[in-house]
Amino acid sequence: MITRRGFVKASLASGAALGWTVVSHGADGEKIQKIPLKGAMFQRRNGELVLMGRGVVWSASKDAGRTWSEPQPLLDRGKAVVSHSHVLGLLRLQSGKVALCYARSAGGSAETDALLEGPSAARAEGEGIFFRTSVDDGLTWSEETSVTPLPGDDLYALHGSMVQLRSGRLILPAYTNFRHDYVGRPRGVGHAWLPEYCATHMLYSDDEGRTWDHTAGLFLWKDMGHGGIVDCDEACVEDTSDGRVIMLARNTNMRVLRSYSRDGGKTWSLVEFTDLSSSDAPVRLRRVPATGDLLIVWNQVTADEQRHGYGRSRLSTAISKDSGQSWQRFKNLEVSPGMARNPRVYDPQPPQFARGGEYTVPDEVPNNGIRGMFRYSYPNVHFFGDKIYIDHDHFFRPSIWASKEQRRDVYQKLHILPLEWLYS
Repeated sequence: MITRRGFVKASLASGAALGWTVVSHGADGEKIQKIPLKGAMFQRRNGELVLMGRGVVWSASKDAGRTWSEPQPLLDRGKAVVSHSHVLGLLRLQSGKVALCYARSAGGSAETDALLEGPSAARAEGEGIFFRTSVDDGLTWSEETSVTPLPGDDLYALHGSMVQLRSGRLILPAYTNFRHDYVGRPRGVGHAWLPEYCATHMLYSDDEGRTWDHTAGLFLWKDMGHGGIVDCDEACVEDTSDGRVIMLARNTNMRVLRSYSRDGGKTWSLVEFTDLSSSDAPVRLRRVPATGDLLIVWNQVTADEQRHGYGRSRLSTAISKDSGQSWQRFKNLEVSPGMARNPRVYDPQPPQFARGGEYTVPDEVPNNGIRGMFRYSYPNVHFFGDKIYIDHDHFFRPSIWASKEQRRDVYQKLHILPLEWLYS
């Protein structure tokens, strides 16, 4: 529903394979429509918004995102493009073309449900990454080209994370995922109850996606390596106002990771912790077109909140005016009952691994007003005109141990906000 904050509430339809069910209110009452899941948007020259998501399927909006057309598969010469994975990039290039990046498993048939199972279910072994462009606003598309450096490299990326730098270079921060589920050992909830490790590789192109190169893997040497290494994945990159490129990424040590490049993303500084408290969850980084400032949208939490199961129950925003060195204008977009509503969260504990739900046991219900918790995660951000569009997944569960069947109010929120909201 459209509220005073201006979001469109979208709930997952029973058996809907192609996307979300959008519930919006207008003069003629409530409308229910489906839109694609976990994707990205671009704006056509006629003002329409186009959203592409897992499938690859697409929907269009003629009223600035409040209602959407029925989702349709992306066609290539009359046949649907094969992908059961997310859209990793969708943006208008400086040349005027529209670029699309997506993934699929080697067999092309990996069924996923990343909302209910988490990012480990958002990919399959043997994942490949592919790229196309369109010169007519998405009506027709070029031949598919491979982004993955070598066959079988098995790289993946956060949805909607491909960007074009001011130089014209395309960058997709992709990651490898190493994990092992030991036979006979019980698995808890969330990430890293069993060994899990990721490293980020920057895939980049200087010819609008026709050919691609890649960097070596990025991760954090904790205490210069004496404290071991920390994983680095689901990264985002952006130009900075001082001419560098910045990367922010997720990890298991309760702080946002940061690195800089002075050569357009080919080489990077040692990855370091920032002072931004964070769950082991995706961080979204965007540059605000109107100001050149950096925007971060992420799950701002402490290690103790993570251990109590609230790792993804607060979704926050902040602005940087100094190329990511410091942050200000902290705001909470969503906060679950049971959590403090402070705009800025300081974690008194040093960066460290914190296992989600470690302080809880199965069937334990939080002692708060709703006897449960809301999750808000996997945000994406777009700017069109004087509005900012922030979407994220959303569901209620009685505890962090809840099964898929116990979860409810499963939907996606699309917040449509005036740009000044970020600075108010």
